Amino acid sequence: MKKYLTPVAVGISILFAAIYFSAFHLKKINNETHPDKKSADLEISPDIQNTEKNKFDSGNANQIKASRSTEYYLKFESIKHKATEGDPKAQFELSKIYGRCFPVSVSSTKFLSGIKAMAAQAGNAASAMNATAKRIADDCALIEGGSIIPLEAQIEWLKAAAASGDISAKIKLRNIYPAESKENISELINESIKSKDPEAIFELRELLSQPQESDLGEFEPVSGDAISAYAWGIVACQMGAECGAESAIVGGYCLNGACGSNYEQLVRNYLLPNDATNKLNKKIDYINRIIR
Repeated sequence: MKKYLTPVAVGISILFAAIYFSAFHLKKINNETHPDKKSADLEISPDIQNTEKNKFDSGNANQIKASRSTEYYLKFESIKHKATEGDPKAQFELSKIYGRCFPVSVSSTKFLSGIKAMAAQAGNAASAMNATAKRIADDCALIEGGSIIPLEAQIEWLKAAAASGDISAKIKLRNIYPAESKENISELINESIKSKDPEAIFELRELLSQPQESDLGEFEPVSGDAISAYAWGIVACQMGAECGAESAIVGGYCLNGACGSNYEQLVRNYLLPNDATNKLNKKIDYINRIIR
């Protein structure tokens, strides 16, 4: 039987925090370890905006535009603008960016060295682990001007997106902060399927990975275990969800030593027990029948 690997539950921030920090120590880190680094507000300051504008006005504009950090920063600013204007999908995306970039904002050096230390014990996966960590560090380098992202930013924007009606956000909120959600699981499933949104379907994998107290009707055969969760994820990927090598889910697994070119390949090669292929395929077929 292949070894099960646990994904990063709330993005990469939880992995990093578990290794190095706790929420209790965040203020101490900010004040003592990084005295010149202040925690960022949810609104980016005019000074930071002017600094970035000046960079583009400089003679090095072409070089900066070519950098991965700047490309991701511009994407972030666009999403953040839409989020502050009340766009639910942008609010959800902003929440994910904050969760992804939190550990890098605390200390990019320690983030990279921590993954490097883990990779040294990971055999063939070492190169991919380090490359994934470097990609994340590069992406997040300019977010909020390099300031420490507030610990609560991810949850607050997630709650805002859910309150605004984004189905993916509502499912994720129910998954990771159940006390903050009043949503009925069956209603969330039906709403996500009705939406035909691949990303919402993908969020169902975590929601349906654990046994539920209530009867889920026709969804009962594809709920309550890891293989059901994998099946929902694969169906969502087939529908068009972001599941490639650079996606958050595949990158999160890769930081833990299971690296693949896409989610389905990752599941079949690293996560699935050797005798469970037929069971997985049957669950995939069943899900496709009931959601079409």
